[in-house]
Amino acid sequence: MERELRYQLSQLEYQNLLNSFKFFAQQTKHLKNFYFDDPGLSLRRRRISLRLRTIKHPKRAVVTLKYPPHEELRRGPIALKVRNEFEAPIAIETASKILRRRTRICDLRIQPIRILRELLPSKDLTRIGLQGSLETVRSVLNLPFIGALELDRCKVFGTRFYELEVETQMEKITDRRLRAWLKYCGIRPLPSRMSKSARFYEELGAR
Repeated sequence: MERELRYQLSQLEYQNLLNSFKFFAQQTKHLKNFYFDDPGLSLRRRRISLRLRTIKHPKRAVVTLKYPPHEELRRGPIALKVRNEFEAPIAIETASKILRRRTRICDLRIQPIRILRELLPSKDLTRIGLQGSLETVRSVLNLPFIGALELDRCKVFGTRFYELEVETQMEKITDRRLRAWLKYCGIRPLPSRMSKSARFYEELGAR
């Protein structure tokens, strides 16, 4: 189960945080998220996200399946996003074959695909293919009393956006501390209204 707090940032706010807290930065990751669905976007209609993520330094690839939990598990701060999440690493060579359409992602024998097969009829899986990608440059800041905070600079179909995320199992306490920290930095806390996959589909629909 993924439980994370997510806040929107302007480009200026993102850059100011990055510059002001660079001494807390542990690492910078370059991520490319490839989203899969059928031509009718059946996964999107069911609020299911199937993603292949490639990561530089070290080079690796991960397949992730996400979908909403039961309603009672989603209660918490406005900025809280809760999703069922299943991940599995795959060989970078396999990822390359999938992206070149030489292998189908739904033919992989990994947990995310096994779970997806339980959620969808088999005939729907045969039509699932690559829909596009979203790029993220992620700076991880290790802040006292908050934890590992992820500052993201994202680009999808030419549109850029900025946000911060922090995974937590103590969402009320962490959210209170995070909001106080943002106000201290001169930033009005603005909960993000959608996930990255939702942003991807929004931009896909606008094309």
